[in-house]
Amino acid sequence: MNWRTQISGFALVGIVATGLQYVLMAVMIHGFDWQALPAGALAYVGSAVFNYLLSRRFVFRSQARHAVAGLRFAVIVVVGLGLNSMLLHLGTVWLEWHWLPAQGVSTALVMFNNFLLAKFWAFDRCRRIQGVDE
Repeated sequence: MNWRTQISGFALVGIVATGLQYVLMAVMIHGFDWQALPAGALAYVGSAVFNYLLSRRFVFRSQARHAVAGLRFAVIVVVGLGLNSMLLHLGTVWLEWHWLPAQGVSTALVMFNNFLLAKFWAFDRCRRIQGVDE
């Protein structure tokens, strides 16, 4: 699959996963009176599971075992969660932005990072060490 197709697919999956993340975050903030940071963290993790399943199957068409690709994707999620939380804190606390634009900036930066790590590490079919079923 070529880069353009993968990036488009990743963006589409990312848009849907981000929509899910934002809805979850808004429900926690406005429905349950959570603070933005814990709501953002939990919503991010929830949307990451959805993102992994669709990215593995439809974007990268990976045959790597879930035990390998899933673990690597989990590392990507943890790195992304750290970046997302740091940027959300920076936006909402230091810059005193509303949570929505702060999360928007964070999403764009984290999505770019996650695509590169997913493409070249989690779902890379060229590496035998990854546990690709042959």
